Amino acid sequence: MPRLARKGLEAWVNWAGNQTCSPKESLRPAIEEEIVAAVERAQSSGSRIKAVGSGHSFTDVACTDGLMVSLERYSGVENYSLDPPTAIIRAGMTIEAAAASLYALGLAFSSLGDIGKQSLAGAIATGTHGTSSLFGSISAQVNYVRIVDGRGRILELTEDNDSDLFQAARVNLGALGIVTAVGFELEPTFNLLTKEWPIPWEEALCSLDELRSGNEHFEFFWFPHTDKVLAKSHNRTSKEPKEVDPKKLWFYTIFLGNYVFETLCRVGRMFPAAIPSINKRIADMETSSSRVLPGYKAFLNERMVRFYEMEYAIPVEETAPVLRRLRKAIEDFGLRISFPVEVRFTPAETPWLSPAYGRDTAWIAVHTYRGMQPIQYFQMVEALMEEVGGRPHWGKMHFRSAATLESVYPQWKAFQQVRAELDPVGLFRNPYTDRVLGTGKSED
Repeated sequence: MPRLARKGLEAWVNWAGNQTCSPKESLRPAIEEEIVAAVERAQSSGSRIKAVGSGHSFTDVACTDGLMVSLERYSGVENYSLDPPTAIIRAGMTIEAAAASLYALGLAFSSLGDIGKQSLAGAIATGTHGTSSLFGSISAQVNYVRIVDGRGRILELTEDNDSDLFQAARVNLGALGIVTAVGFELEPTFNLLTKEWPIPWEEALCSLDELRSGNEHFEFFWFPHTDKVLAKSHNRTSKEPKEVDPKKLWFYTIFLGNYVFETLCRVGRMFPAAIPSINKRIADMETSSSRVLPGYKAFLNERMVRFYEMEYAIPVEETAPVLRRLRKAIEDFGLRISFPVEVRFTPAETPWLSPAYGRDTAWIAVHTYRGMQPIQYFQMVEALMEEVGGRPHWGKMHFRSAATLESVYPQWKAFQQVRAELDPVGLFRNPYTDRVLGTGKSED
């Protein structure tokens, strides 16, 4: 049996600091045989086992009191092709590292979210997505999954060789096994023209169809207690990127976007009554801007301010009505919310547990600054989203359970059948999967 690299007993804490656990043992395999050996060890010892990525989920999806397997050492591009543009990448590689490596090879993801710290396996496990009504989530770009299942088998899954297992594995919550490599349908590299501009609240809601259909990528941010949103678009361009003054870039993205914003959040945490005035000042300061960058650099941003987040996927036609109800509810509940509400869009997808499964989707994300109690706000938001058949982002905070989630996922039972096939004794269970998927036992 291959020797496993160990970190020893230590507490694990996620990026946001709201989830922690104490695994019995932490492992850092460097080769696939060590990952198989870790699963076999769990089998023989009767322990549970969970893979962990970069800890950017806000839930306890990766937590375990058994074996915790970090794939940070199992990273890199295994192989690639320029025609057709594809690549297979080891699961521990982060999004930003993978995107940069692919760019050097002349390849690019069609769409990405705005944070690149997540591991690729973690990103597809929870359905991480971007801002495009044309290009789907990272999971939707997957054409190959290699996974070590609960029997210690290495399975290679594609649409052609086993469609059911493949569709289940593309958004899997870590419940089917340990993903070791992911293949992607890619594109030749491209540049993006990014524009940001303020819009009055009501004008933005009335123009949503035009804004999202008129741009390859579109999103907007609304600071509660204000009448403005900041719109943002990405569109492909033949223009070449321009060198950006590093000092200017640092000033706007790091100093203003992180240090100053965090200071204002701290003020709001100490003096909640000041939050509406702070938000209005921020909204009044927003101006129009544009820039051209390589695609992956345009998508990814540096997020240094720690927060808690809930995000819901709803039918796209419900976007404006839900946002109006959300605004009214914030004021009716007397809440003081310092973080912006983020609204993004994706097309209908086929992975069975994708929150965008089978329907064009709007994603509405709400946040609170670290140290500020999110429960009342998030429960209020969740109630609004449930009214329109909303599905929670698997990596963001929510209060749903298997009893309420089954009805909003048409392929729920099919996923459970695959789960029973790949993990017959429940090696990959943890409190999170027990809550949102059930225990996998016949009484669930």
